[in-house]
Amino acid sequence: EEGWRGRKSFSIHRCRWTLEQPPRLSIAMLSPLLKFPKRARKNYMSRAFVHSYISFGSNVGDRARNIFNALSELKKLGTVKNSSFIYRTKPMYVENQPNFYNCVVGLDTRLDPSALVASLKLIETKLGRDLNALRYGSRVIDLDILTYGDQKISIDGEGAKFPLQIPHARIAEREFVLRPLCDVAAREGGDILGASFEKLLEKYRAESGSEVQKVLPLRGGRELVLGERTISMGVLNVTPDSFSDGGCNANIDAALQSARSLIDAGCAVLDIGGQSTRPNASYLDPKTELDRVIPALEAIRKEFPEVALSIDTFHSEVACCAVDAGADMVNDISSGEMDPEMLKTVQRLGVPYIMNHTRGTPQTMLSKANYDEIGGVVNGIVVELGNRIDQLLQAGFPRWLLISDPGLGFAKNYDHNLEVIRDLRGIKERLGGLPMLVGPSRKRFIGEAIRRGSGGERSASDRDWGTAAAVRVFRFLFFFSPLFLA
Repeated sequence: EEGWRGRKSFSIHRCRWTLEQPPRLSIAMLSPLLKFPKRARKNYMSRAFVHSYISFGSNVGDRARNIFNALSELKKLGTVKNSSFIYRTKPMYVENQPNFYNCVVGLDTRLDPSALVASLKLIETKLGRDLNALRYGSRVIDLDILTYGDQKISIDGEGAKFPLQIPHARIAEREFVLRPLCDVAAREGGDILGASFEKLLEKYRAESGSEVQKVLPLRGGRELVLGERTISMGVLNVTPDSFSDGGCNANIDAALQSARSLIDAGCAVLDIGGQSTRPNASYLDPKTELDRVIPALEAIRKEFPEVALSIDTFHSEVACCAVDAGADMVNDISSGEMDPEMLKTVQRLGVPYIMNHTRGTPQTMLSKANYDEIGGVVNGIVVELGNRIDQLLQAGFPRWLLISDPGLGFAKNYDHNLEVIRDLRGIKERLGGLPMLVGPSRKRFIGEAIRRGSGGERSASDRDWGTAAAVRVFRFLFFFSPLFLA
């Protein structure tokens, strides 16, 4: 059937299966099932789930993609319940090698520890790791069991195919393990280690300082470093009816010039949108939106290969095509509420996902700006957006790819917006410390503040200095804290 711009899409009616000899590792792992299939299957299904924490590390090739692929494989071993941020870390023990990406994932599994470690080794080999290579050397993926419930386990000696020490023997000496553990289980660990992960991290930092850096991984091995400075996002609308700059980027040359100006001004991210989301804006169908954004996105990606590009859309089809055309992240004003396929799409794409707080649609959101029943606008954001975030995390979406947005101007009146600004730091903390995107640019509440103060506001373009003032406040509130500004 015809797809966007004449591209063909096909349905599979027949497929061919090839039977290959499985790796030795999988035979070793599944030998109980091969020997006693019915009994082993019954015993396995009768086992209770045990919550374990698995560490991930990679310093070869596209590190973030290696970790994402390993996470996809890990989901076959149980249920992924939580995940940390990704940290860039210096190598230990063997220092003459590239920096690592490290994170931690929580897994509920029925596999016993021996079967679990064998399964992890199988994933490592599947993704290209040589298990006989130099210990502590470079590796495509490294997976370790850190904890297995509250159990203490030691499997060693000649009969052990994979020696195993649980909890992991070197947790306390590795900040690249403790830091992500504290993202998911800061107060745990005391029963098996004598002190919580949080206390162990405090002790490590007091003695050795800190050398890890939180990052937002992008496609192709690129990254945005979080916490060093505020990251600016430039908004580039390719729609004729934007309230801010409608019609200014109607052709490719104009879009490229706007992109160049934004990059020269210090923007590290460009947000490209073809659907106006101002109050009462009319819907575009995905094809019309694609016709607007894809040509501009492809041209900007070709001209500026290093800049991070975001696609501003609530259509899953547009998100998918835009990522295929070079977008690095998806910025969805509805957090998946306006397209039921969006959350599954971003899970499959494995790119950063910006979740914005709003209510209703652009046509109805102004009528829904009442938060009395939920304890005020701040609590409304935390509860409503927090539920969507938790839904994604519980479904196995990695924390390191999530960005929150309190949604200034979306289902909020003038007083609501000011209240949100006053409590941004508290909102961020209550949303699990996710990096936060705040988008005040030329919005109506800034115009209202100017009008009340001086009466000089006439159009959206008169709101630039008001926007600058809001940005300055945000930077003061979030000094050295992960923050994006649009």
